[in-house]
Amino acid sequence: MKNFFILIVLLAGIPMLHGQNIPVVSKAASLESKPLSRSFELPFYEDWSSGSLETNNWTTECENWAINNHEGNESPSAEFTWDPLMQNGYSCSLTSDTLDGNLIEVGNIMLSFDVKLDDRNSTGEEKLTVEVSDSSGWVQVAEFTNNGSFDWTNSEVNITDIVPGKKFQVRFNANGQNSFNIISWFVDNISVYRTCDPPFDLYGEQIWGSDASAVTELTWNPPANTDIPDSTWLHWDSGGNYWGIGLTSSNADFSVAIRYDPGQLSDYDGDTIGQEKFFLYDEGFSQVVAKIWTGSNAVNLIYSDTLETPVGNEWNTVNVDSLIIINADNEYWVGYTILGQPEGFLPAGVDAGPAVAGYGDLVSTDGVTWLKLSDMGLNYNFNIRFTVYAHDQSALYCVGFDLFRQKINSNDYEFYDFIPFLTGQDEYTYHDENLQDYLHNVCYKLDALWGFDGDTCISPYAKAKLMPIEDYICIFLYEGIDEYNSFHVSVYPNPVYATIKIESGEDIRELTVYNETGQCVMHVNGLNKKQHELDVGKLPTGIYFIRIETKNHFAVRKFLKLR
Repeated sequence: MKNFFILIVLLAGIPMLHGQNIPVVSKAASLESKPLSRSFELPFYEDWSSGSLETNNWTTECENWAINNHEGNESPSAEFTWDPLMQNGYSCSLTSDTLDGNLIEVGNIMLSFDVKLDDRNSTGEEKLTVEVSDSSGWVQVAEFTNNGSFDWTNSEVNITDIVPGKKFQVRFNANGQNSFNIISWFVDNISVYRTCDPPFDLYGEQIWGSDASAVTELTWNPPANTDIPDSTWLHWDSGGNYWGIGLTSSNADFSVAIRYDPGQLSDYDGDTIGQEKFFLYDEGFSQVVAKIWTGSNAVNLIYSDTLETPVGNEWNTVNVDSLIIINADNEYWVGYTILGQPEGFLPAGVDAGPAVAGYGDLVSTDGVTWLKLSDMGLNYNFNIRFTVYAHDQSALYCVGFDLFRQKINSNDYEFYDFIPFLTGQDEYTYHDENLQDYLHNVCYKLDALWGFDGDTCISPYAKAKLMPIEDYICIFLYEGIDEYNSFHVSVYPNPVYATIKIESGEDIRELTVYNETGQCVMHVNGLNKKQHELDVGKLPTGIYFIRIETKNHFAVRKFLKLR
């Protein structure tokens, strides 16, 4: 048995496979609630600039709600006045038309608004409650009380748990015991929008390539809310490796797979394929390509990934970096292709059987015609497995990261590359070697792309690690490699508020400070000493580079200036 391998006639070569308007009504609308009409898609924004409650179909049950053209953040705004007088547990709402959250699958849905109170008697009995509805009723998400006047205050509320997959409304409900206790409630800049978490701690610096060319290295952390959902490994094999399968021909290619019929994945409908793993029995290959197909006889290749360093005699795991959502009405095939198998090797691992014929034992030499091991008298299943991640409505699915690079001689950024999200990876590193046209600096922005079931959300840009107020980073490009780091230099403290100290192993002749756009902001020469203190207190907060020059060398160091 140890020298046994399958006699499969090698067919023709396999072809290459590669793998914010918000809804709203008038101050004297009917006393009965207006039935839901059309739906408004997100995002929605209402600043009352039309001068009317009716423009976006807002409704109210009383005359106290109206547009105030002289007050707002900025004017106009919606105002609830005390007059006509309302008493004894009164309640009057300003209610939006229907907003549509039916297609929202990922991200957070946020409600933002500005509120102001002109109070008369601070009784604590008059309130403005903010509520969100779905088909089951109203849910209070914020409350303001007349404990004294306050100026415009912004509130932002996460309403994700209430509205995804539903149509809903928003209302501002003035209520209390005696409206005379207040003068007016004001509401402005109502926004309902979707957002998702960005990457964070974006950082960059120049390094040197193997050919002594300049390379920028970017690092960042993925969004915090990327917890791995519960997963299940699906497979037909028994779990252990028993043997290997190969071809008799030298330098031949073949594919192996496991298969699931329509309906067999009904318990996983809408779930996501996360990883694929398979056991390679020995080193008999030039390359291994992980694949996923759909359709009868694996007619549709939907995923392909060439392993960089496949290893024989152990399980190889591939993170599926494309969003593949299971549709239980489809037929799914999961497997891999062996490229360039030398004669006499057995790379495709199998269990000890018995074979689940037509499901766990499929093999093809051309990617079109599939055969069963069991039809050849081989009672084995291939050691192939894949994970299915259960979809939870509250879970978010990060697909990857969009990298943008600033255009040369421009303030505009353009899309530069996409970096796939990898499950369990805590930090990402990216190298940009295409810097030939950049002279002094290059700037980048980065966002996260989230997706599920056809719905996508693009996050805000990542904040810079050293300057969290900025949503970009700029990397200063050094001049020449030979002198950089070629002698001892210390620059401290870092960060610095006022005075930075420079110490060198050689006499310092010149110091030049650049901002992150490459502009010279300070220059000192004629020093001829090994230590110097430089007053940078007047520089704005930001990232700077200091170039230290001696007679024969120079070095560049980065520092952060704080106020």
